Amino acid sequence: MKNSYRQQLTAADLMVTDVVTVMPTTSLRDASHRLVENHISGLPVVDHHNRCLGVISASDIMRFVDGRNPSTKERPSRITKFFDERAHRWEYLDLDTFFSDDLVATEVSEVMNPAPLSVEPWTPLADVARRMCDEEIHRILVLGEGGYLKGVISSMDVARVVAASECESIFAMQE
Repeated sequence: MKNSYRQQLTAADLMVTDVVTVMPTTSLRDASHRLVENHISGLPVVDHHNRCLGVISASDIMRFVDGRNPSTKERPSRITKFFDERAHRWEYLDLDTFFSDDLVATEVSEVMNPAPLSVEPWTPLADVARRMCDEEIHRILVLGEGGYLKGVISSMDVARVVAASECESIFAMQE
């Protein structure tokens, strides 16, 4: 992958289009389940027409639970450790947080970030990466006209392109 090719890539070239989403009325518990089941850390919140209304992250949910249950700092949490075969790594889950009654009673719309960072499909990859670094975020939404969700780009998606480009450069030097 030559540098010029990488410079021509846009958000549309890199985005994942099969995106796991939630509705604003989804409970935090159901959103938590989707995060764990899909090995992701954030979910776009969309309406029935796939228009993006916000984003909910695992960090948002954890902050909500910590804010609602100040006693969580005083008691030892019940952490379980399991090996995620799909992600090939160990994961940790605080059972008390995951099964909190507050998660069942609270809708995503009450906790989500209503103004997530986004780019348009034609945004150059370099601009996408720079924005993610500047804002210190791990995912950015790709929105079309009218705020309709087109896809998501994660920091790992960007890293894969950079790594592939570097590998191509190394092989080209060896030839």
